Amino acid sequence: MESGLIWIIVLFVVGMGFSLWALLAPDAWMHVDRLSWGWMFRGGRDAELSDSGRAWIRIRGVIGIIATLVACGMLLGLRAESIARVDAAERQQATEERLRAAAGLWGSTDLRIMLPAGGDIEPLTSEEIAATVVGFAPVTGAGSSPSYFKDLAAFRTVMDLVTDQSEIDEIHESTDLVIGTLSPCQVGTASVVSSDDDRVVVDLRYSATVMFNTQMSCMITWGRSVDLIPIDLGEPLDGRSVHLVDGTELVEITD
Repeated sequence: MESGLIWIIVLFVVGMGFSLWALLAPDAWMHVDRLSWGWMFRGGRDAELSDSGRAWIRIRGVIGIIATLVACGMLLGLRAESIARVDAAERQQATEERLRAAAGLWGSTDLRIMLPAGGDIEPLTSEEIAATVVGFAPVTGAGSSPSYFKDLAAFRTVMDLVTDQSEIDEIHESTDLVIGTLSPCQVGTASVVSSDDDRVVVDLRYSATVMFNTQMSCMITWGRSVDLIPIDLGEPLDGRSVHLVDGTELVEITD
């Protein structure tokens, strides 16, 4: 038990004990008062307690009970706030450590969930698209695995962060697989072409393009920003391999 809590318990026991003693047994409590001030008066220690004196001692007992409860309540509140701050700091530290580990796994300096954008599709060949893919990771337990998945921010576009918690929960619960891409373009569609007992085949298509030296290109992968594209298989991946439509088998990224 923490020393701070022990002192609060001691304060409560002592404060309530003396206060209840004064409230319930004022004549016995009078002996305590006599020890403190009775020596100043001749025969003071033998003085008989009057009814008004008993009432005053009981009032002091009630005040002591209230003061003890208020003091202990304030101390418990301060302790709870302190614990909450420590817990929040520890959770934040754990989150940052998971994200750093995840970035190392994917070879990324910026890892995020990116939803397919739809829209017009870039006319890239399957081989060109495969060159922009880092690998895949199975997602299980409504997003609880990989351990970092729920820590990642989700985006509809580069500038459109998903903030609605119900939508975030839906992303976590519906995702069975993520595929990491390095392209500066956003994935437009990510569809499951086939799914059998041994493997899953996925077709990725890019929609947005980025201007570099007046030329439009989704093939520039010099940056290390990795987008994780969530895919709903309708069932767990369960150890199956993942392929693109050109036959490329993707590398599994495991934590």
